[in-house]
Amino acid sequence: MSPWLWVLAALALLLLLLWTRVGVWVRWDAGGLMVHARIGPVLVRVYPAVVRPERNKKEPKKDKKKEAAAERKSPTAEQLLRYLALAAEAAGGLKERVRVDDLTIGLVLAGKDDPAAAAIAYGGVNSALGMILPLLEQNFQVKERRVSTAVDFQRGETAAELEAALSLRVLQLLTLGVRLLVKLSQQDKTAKNAQKEAVQHGKQQETSH
Repeated sequence: MSPWLWVLAALALLLLLLWTRVGVWVRWDAGGLMVHARIGPVLVRVYPAVVRPERNKKEPKKDKKKEAAAERKSPTAEQLLRYLALAAEAAGGLKERVRVDDLTIGLVLAGKDDPAAAAIAYGGVNSALGMILPLLEQNFQVKERRVSTAVDFQRGETAAELEAALSLRVLQLLTLGVRLLVKLSQQDKTAKNAQKEAVQHGKQQETSH
């Protein structure tokens, strides 16, 4: 077989791979982010990566305080809504809409320490969801969704969870990932610039006084 035929075969295989539809299952809760990819009947964990322990090596001492802090760390409602809005914006420019077979959003706001603030936050969260959900349905093909919000006045920490089963082509997945990273980078840069301007403005006020 000539080298050109090998090149054409490789290109055809690459195009077939990019056009292949895969399933992606995402879950985000207090335990962290977990992503699985489904190719046919095979389910593969993408994130966090599976780390196999090396043999004949002593395990490092565990810092119980750091582990406890990591376990207590959970995404806030604001972070959850922020990433949802960014994902919807990133998917908006795709020629073919990403199919969301199942979408579950759950928020339980803590109201033990400050019931009044929790009640205000509850209203704000529902208002934000009222704007974000139409954005999701406009840019994604959502088949089924379940959204629940509540305030628990006996709870000390807010709990948030997001679970989504997506179906999209490999090329869509790569494009969506790149766009989302770009939007996150732009948002972080804008936040840093705003913080820097606020610090400079504060220093100017101190100098004028």
